[in-house]
Order: sequence, then structure tokens, then C-alpha cells
Amino acid sequence: MLTPSRGQRERCCEDNAGHYFDEAMREVYERSSEVYPENRKKTPIHGLRSATFEVGVCTPGNSNPFMKIHDGLEAACKQEEKELIQSLSNDIGGIFQIMEDDLERMRQLQAQQPDLASIEQRAVQMGAVEAARACLTGLRSLLEQSGVVVEGQ
Repeated sequence: MLTPSRGQRERCCEDNAGHYFDEAMREVYERSSEVYPENRKKTPIHGLRSATFEVGVCTPGNSNPFMKIHDGLEAACKQEEKELIQSLSNDIGGIFQIMEDDLERMRQLQAQQPDLASIEQRAVQMGAVEAARACLTGLRSLLEQSGVVVEGQ
């Protein structure tokens, strides 16, 4: 699960313009202030507005201001997750390409050094290269399963 950023936590907990609860409560306040009784002598305006306010705040469901905090935070976290995955996808493709190029360069060095000591050293290095290549392939498949698109070979 993605942890909300500091800015998202502030939008949940503080009462400032543009924050989730503030926006949701503004709707409740506006609905409450627009209500007028049909007969002011029988129904006091304060009582009617208080009842409208209570219904707006306490009624369970998606229009509840507290659900607006949940919905806003959920949407923001999903957006941040998409942005992080996109950023990771862009960055990791370049990293994999650099690693693949380095591994290929090491493989090509094997053909250029013919002496016996070099051959033994290259055999050890090539074993490490193949292990690294297998590790990269496994990591790439895990990243792709989690939604990160890895470009390059």
C-alpha cells in the first residue's frame, strides 16, 4: 500500500482552503444556510438549519464529509502511485541498458585476451556475468508483474 505524502496528510487533517474536509464542509454549510422554513412562527430558522447541518454531517454514505476525506486521499494516492510507476519505468530502463552494455563489453573482452591466466579469470568473470544477467532478467520480470514497464533488453 502506498503511504500518503506529507502534503496529502495535511490535506486530510488541516482545515485550509482546498483541503478535503474543508471542501466537503463548505457544501454542508451552503446547504444549511440556504434552508428557510415555510412558516417561521412554527419552525425556527436555527432549528431547521441545525437539522439540515446534522443530516449533512452525520448521514452515512458517499456524500458524508468524512467520506470525502477518504475519497480524496484515495484518488491522490492512486495518482501518486501512477506517477511513481511512470518515473520508475522511465529511470529503470536506462539503468538496465547501462548494465546490459557493461555485461556485453565484459563478454567481448573474453575474445580479446588469449593467455591461460586470462582465460581462467574470464571464466570466473563470465560466470558472474551470467549470474548477473539472470538476476536482471528475474528482476525485470518482477517489475513488469508489479506494473513497471521496463524498456530495453
